[in-house]
Amino acid sequence: GRVLPDEVVSGVKFDWTKLFPNDMASFFRISSVVQLVILRTFDAVGMQAGSKNIALVSKAFRSLLMISLSSKSLEVYNLSRALAIRVILSIARTSTMGQSESRKCLEHEAGLWVDGASTETLAELCNLVTAASQSSMHHTLSVSRAWACTFPSQLVPVLCFSGLLSSALAGAYLCAAEFSRPFRDLVCQVATKSILYHSDPRPLAAFIKYCSLSARSNDVSMLDDGGDDIEDRNDVLYQYALVPLGEGSTRPLDSFLSLVCPLFGKESLHSQLVLEKSSQDLILKAVESDSLDLVIRQSLNLLDLIREEQNDQEVRHRLHHLVHLAVLASSESGRGDALPSILRHPYIVSGCGSEEEMTCFTISLSSSQPYGRPKHPSFDSFARLWLSHVVRGDDRDTTLSKSTAALAASLAYVTSPSFSVSLIKFLLERCSSKAQTAEDELLCHTLLMTVMNSSDITAGFDSSFPVHHLLKLWTELASGDIEGDEQVLTPLGMKLQDAMQRILLNANNQGVIAAKLSMCLLRDMSNVIECYTRTCKNSKMTKNLLAAMISYDCAAFAPHLSAWLRPSNLGAIRRNLAEQFGATVDSVLIAYLKQLAHEPDTTLLSSPLISLSKQRVRTAFAEGTENIENDGITQVKDWFPLLNVILRDKRSDYKDSSNAGVFGEVLRFFEALAMRKSLKVDCAEEECALAAALSLFLACPADALRFDMLGALLFLRLGDLLPIALRKGPRRTASRGQRKHHYPIFILRSLVRLLTDGNKVDVDTVLKNEATSQGCVVSCLKYGIRDAAKDGTASDISVLCLRLARLLVVKSATDMKALQRRVELLRPSQVHMMVTSHSGFQDAMSTRHPAPREAEPTSPRLELINLLISCASLDKNGLEINEDTWATLLQGYGAGVNSEDRALRRLMHLYNTSSKKDNARFMSDLRWGVPSGVTGAANAEGEAGHYEWFVQTLDTHRVRSTLMSFPIWESLVPEVDVTIETWAATGTCNEDVASVDSEDDNAHLQESDNDDVASSDGKDTDNRLRRRLIEDKNDRWTGQGTDDRYSPPFVISLVLATLEAFNPPTGSNELTQQPNEEMTAGDSVEIEQEAVGIDVVSSNPHRESFVKIARRLSDKGCIALTLAALSSKCPNVRRVAVATLGLFLKAIHMQEAHKLKTWRERPQIAMILDSVQRGLVVRRAISIARRKEQGTDDQPLLVSMLPAASAIFLGWASMIVSRPSDDMFPSVNRTFLRLGDYHGAYKDCFALPAFISLFCGSFSEDNSQARKERLWALQFLKDGTRDAYCYQVAARRHVPELIMSSFDSLVSRGGLNKADAEPYILLEALEVLLLNGGRVSRHHLISRLGIISWMRGLVVARLHSSLFPSVKMFCTFIGLLESAFRCAAQQEREEPGSIGDVRTEALDMAGPLVSAYMFNVDRADTHVPSGDALQKMLDTLDIMSSVALMQLNDGGALVDSFREDGVSMVAALELLKPSSGNLYIKVVQALSTLPLSASSSDGKEGKNLCLRLLSFVSDDVEGDASRLSARVLTRVSQIISVYSDTLCGCDAMIESVLKCKIAAQGCVGGVLAWSHCLSHLLPQAMNGDENETQSEVVLVAKQVVEETRTTHSRA
Repeated sequence: GRVLPDEVVSGVKFDWTKLFPNDMASFFRISSVVQLVILRTFDAVGMQAGSKNIALVSKAFRSLLMISLSSKSLEVYNLSRALAIRVILSIARTSTMGQSESRKCLEHEAGLWVDGASTETLAELCNLVTAASQSSMHHTLSVSRAWACTFPSQLVPVLCFSGLLSSALAGAYLCAAEFSRPFRDLVCQVATKSILYHSDPRPLAAFIKYCSLSARSNDVSMLDDGGDDIEDRNDVLYQYALVPLGEGSTRPLDSFLSLVCPLFGKESLHSQLVLEKSSQDLILKAVESDSLDLVIRQSLNLLDLIREEQNDQEVRHRLHHLVHLAVLASSESGRGDALPSILRHPYIVSGCGSEEEMTCFTISLSSSQPYGRPKHPSFDSFARLWLSHVVRGDDRDTTLSKSTAALAASLAYVTSPSFSVSLIKFLLERCSSKAQTAEDELLCHTLLMTVMNSSDITAGFDSSFPVHHLLKLWTELASGDIEGDEQVLTPLGMKLQDAMQRILLNANNQGVIAAKLSMCLLRDMSNVIECYTRTCKNSKMTKNLLAAMISYDCAAFAPHLSAWLRPSNLGAIRRNLAEQFGATVDSVLIAYLKQLAHEPDTTLLSSPLISLSKQRVRTAFAEGTENIENDGITQVKDWFPLLNVILRDKRSDYKDSSNAGVFGEVLRFFEALAMRKSLKVDCAEEECALAAALSLFLACPADALRFDMLGALLFLRLGDLLPIALRKGPRRTASRGQRKHHYPIFILRSLVRLLTDGNKVDVDTVLKNEATSQGCVVSCLKYGIRDAAKDGTASDISVLCLRLARLLVVKSATDMKALQRRVELLRPSQVHMMVTSHSGFQDAMSTRHPAPREAEPTSPRLELINLLISCASLDKNGLEINEDTWATLLQGYGAGVNSEDRALRRLMHLYNTSSKKDNARFMSDLRWGVPSGVTGAANAEGEAGHYEWFVQTLDTHRVRSTLMSFPIWESLVPEVDVTIETWAATGTCNEDVASVDSEDDNAHLQESDNDDVASSDGKDTDNRLRRRLIEDKNDRWTGQGTDDRYSPPFVISLVLATLEAFNPPTGSNELTQQPNEEMTAGDSVEIEQEAVGIDVVSSNPHRESFVKIARRLSDKGCIALTLAALSSKCPNVRRVAVATLGLFLKAIHMQEAHKLKTWRERPQIAMILDSVQRGLVVRRAISIARRKEQGTDDQPLLVSMLPAASAIFLGWASMIVSRPSDDMFPSVNRTFLRLGDYHGAYKDCFALPAFISLFCGSFSEDNSQARKERLWALQFLKDGTRDAYCYQVAARRHVPELIMSSFDSLVSRGGLNKADAEPYILLEALEVLLLNGGRVSRHHLISRLGIISWMRGLVVARLHSSLFPSVKMFCTFIGLLESAFRCAAQQEREEPGSIGDVRTEALDMAGPLVSAYMFNVDRADTHVPSGDALQKMLDTLDIMSSVALMQLNDGGALVDSFREDGVSMVAALELLKPSSGNLYIKVVQALSTLPLSASSSDGKEGKNLCLRLLSFVSDDVEGDASRLSARVLTRVSQIISVYSDTLCGCDAMIESVLKCKIAAQGCVGGVLAWSHCLSHLLPQAMNGDENETQSEVVLVAKQVVEETRTTHSRA
């Protein structure tokens, strides 16, 4: 086999024939094992390389032949022989090699060459093989020339012999003297056996004749070597093989014998078989079984040669008898090769045989008994010919012979279902005929049962299948009208009933047949029910035809079955059905209730079947309780999913009096189940029952009946199963067969859902078995922590175990306090101790599982942290936290903002606040991660040395990542996760985040005189503004790669602690502001003194160390991070940031800093910090003055909150001015140098700084610096827009309008350039503004600026080539469009109608957008992976269709289904082609909602679209298609009405609609939409004559429509 890639083998320059030595004697001296290894190596590598180099393999042919001739090992011989044959086949490869007949003949010929070779012919054969490898074209030309000489008016047929044989024949004829006599004998033998093997021997015979004539013209004889038997072996004998074909001789058999007798000997086997008919049987017995296939094939070749001759009847009879005996002999030998050989032969496939011959072959083949033989297309071809022979003529009353029946039964097992279906049709028609003998009728019944047993043939039924004959025969068998053998009739009745049931249940595949059968059943329902009752009683069938009727059409069949099951008739039914009463009635009721669950038509709930269902449920659960240890669950498992339907009436009231008895039996059943440790039942069945009961518990109201007790019993049962499942249960769900243990994932998920989503459980019931709760928590901790470091299924189990343990702790401490008092292990302190002392705790905390960038799924580590958080938060007495626990936590902490780091930070905060005082940790002790080689500074003394690790650990790359997507919502005190600490959510909203400085808000609102965004209505209150500012509390990561951002509160606090540790003793003229004190009005004076004064304190080591540590922290980006923190929503974070900046200012203005030569960027940093300080002071002074005027100066002042856009600009600016080589250094430096007001105070504290000057400074395409400034401005706008506040300051500068105008301008100036980054970042900036701006941006961009209309104008008015220069640009464009529609949908859900008619925007955009996609679909783009454009396109269409449906009122209909600018039919089909899975569902939903474009020339495409949509509905009856069925059918109905002239009366369309019958019943309005589709496909006016010309499918559809209308009118 292939062990290496082709490119590897072809690149190796090695002669693989050197594996075989020149002296083969040395080869045979080694062991046979080594010989096999050498041969296998050559097979694996040498033959693979030889496929590219024919000369290589031909060179190895000699060695392989010598091995096969001399080896004494059977394995070595077989392998060398096989390799030699492969060498010949590789040389003899022709253009027809891929055809089955040619390949088989070439393989046969290659075997003849290898098997006929000897030591005398070895050299000549090898030379011939080498020569033939170079003359493949010569072979084709020679044979073509020979054929043209013999049959000039006919095309050359498929060549079935190789160039090796043609070269050997030509050489032996024309150069006989150059070849030895043994080799010429070998050529003669190979040619003769080949011509006998070929189905069409004419090409080889023509070539022999051509060589013979050429030799005769040259006076050369092939075998003329002076022998005595020249006349017997004259080459003229070869010509007789061609005579019957070319000259129409009347003696082909004589020609055949004259050919074979001299070569096979006078006593030729085949000549004796043909000429001596009486001794054929005896001779065949002596023939080896391997030769029987050759005998049959040669005999059929002769029959094919003489099939047009009328004077050879005797010969034909003898050949028929020979085939018959050979078939029997082959069957007896066990080889079973006879049947495929016969059925593949052209003589059989052509069907030219007479009726007598077909009868002969029927008898022969029926005796071979091909049961269990694999299916083959040749069987189908013969079966069709045979069936046409059997049903030939109009006489249906002829006797069906036993041989014919036997062959039919045999063929049913080896042919495809289509033949079986044709045979069943024939047999049903014969069974319906009354003019039959009893023997013939019994034979028909037996054969019908046999054929129906062969395979599932119902899927092959077509519209012409006689279902009325099927139903008629079944009713006759059930009513006893047919007399016969019960062993035949009873199983036949069961098969017929099973076939009808399958037809109804598989209506999505057999729509017309199911509809026809449904009509037939409805016409005589009373007789059908009676026959079914009798059949169930007599045969004890488990199949239920009545349930299949309900599943197919509940509305039509339910009234009949309801009348049958009326209370007054139940006694008679019970007597008639006897033991089958329960199974029969239950299956009908279950099918009925399933339909009610799918179709929320409450009018059917008042049916008498509901009352009977409640009785049967009580009986089933009562019996199940008694047999709980054996098959109790099996008895009730089908009722569990339907309890929610049974326990409610048409008012959905669970407290109905009739439900109390039902629910009481359910509770008793679960009480019995909870008391059992193990059951004698398949675990899969119990899991189904538990899942259904859990769904019932979750769906029902808390005060309905006693559902709290049901929840408690479920908890006890699942809790008992959990330890065993975790210990012994299978980890994967792929295991088959009966299971002895439950899936642990199922048990865990069920318990989690029970405790998370369910109502309160009855605590008293849970306390009856305390060991269950104790076992649950112990097992969860054991397996949760042990498997936390693993991946795959073990990781999933670990997550669920730890989550369940947390839920148990929380529930026992909140809702089930009595449980915690009784079970000590559930106390938070006890659980915490068990977790931290576990041997796998450290590994679990240190293992990080990979997570996606945005929506991080939970991990074992996160669940473990959440469990510890719950314990620490719930414990009231203080936890004992040892050093190892702190070390483990800090080792796994990354000081980041991902979910795990946030949880760890919250946990450490709880440890510091709720644990004992001795366990608290100072800032210097929080060394996160495992820093390697971190030591204190050599000159660091005291407390200052404790922070050296922090300075060395800081990563500038992570600082930059933090600035790119700054987490403004991070608070100084870690915020409570309300999904984890639910008990702490009420009244404990973080004060830092909840309070927004209203003074600052008013300040920045008053700053703008033309604020059409922040005060658009002029009536916004402070509360409404506050809600806008905190409406989107999301700090999601929007950069590339993984989220490695720092947590600003944590890192800045450490920065402040580090500076404080190095801060020298405070002098009289130095800054004295503490980090956590509020800044007062007098503080500004002190800051100014420090900023402009001269430090008079003499230099000392403390001051130098302070300056150096400040410089190092500055180099690490801490100043940038601190400046960005001024935009934090947490006032305490801003206080810490101001205090930190004050210490940086102090260090920067010290004399030691001026003298420090390595701090060259100090003046630029000082310029920025001074500007910011003065800006804040000016803002503070204005605020104080305003408060005095308002009389509110007694209220405390908070540190002003800058918009993120301004703070991020300051952060980036501080890093840019530190590097003069940066491209943006001149522009940023100039921005601060131009500040003149208030001594250079930063004036854009509450505005968008520098954007207008950078973005609009220059539009010259030649000015590269201007382009860099524009790109940088857009990038910092993307980084700085984090919330609605930021969007407001950007909108005041009309930034969205500027970006849209700029993009439009780029498109207008000759189109976009795919290599230009500016248009991409323009669209990305717009998307960031839209997504992060909250309600303000949604209202302003979508409603005010009309961004969706603007994008539609671009697509419609601009050329696609200029707008979309690449697929990447198209993906970016539709990404923005998708975000716009998602924001519109969100705003519409929150405030309906607040942003206008978005639905119209969606409908208008659909057609142009799809047209743009069609322009880009065939373009290749290396920057966009294959399928990304389609994925983004379908996501956009999906949200557009959702928006289009959102603003419809209840009962509203889809309008504007067709419009000129809609989606074309061609484009719709193009979207459906590559889609699959969820993408396919999105396409279908979009095409069923958004408007289409219909033209008169698109009739064919409209039909294909309808067929694709209908197949979507019918192929996924119970899946995701069910919710779309009604909408899809409505859209199909609309398309049909547009193309009614083309589609009306189309059989394919009608059949596709009929297949959707079951799916239409599973959704609201589905049946009505389905009926409309069917009605539109029918001709509107049809008289009697026209009815006769209509197809059967149309007539069936008419009946179905009439019946549907009648049923609905009756309802």
